[in-house]
Amino acid sequence: MNAFEPLLAVLLLLIIVKMIKTVNTKLWINAGVIMGLGMMNKHTFEFSL
Repeated sequence: MNAFEPLLAVLLLLIIVKMIKTVNTKLWINAGVIMGLGMMNKHTFEFSL
């Protein structure tokens, strides 16, 4: 685990919570970008959530 993995995980969780509270479909793009950065950082990023 490096310094970027917790940061990206928290950002992704914040975006997911915001998606649940509001029905803004544009947040899916933000979630995809954060998930992509996390996967580029470490390929097991999706399992750390």
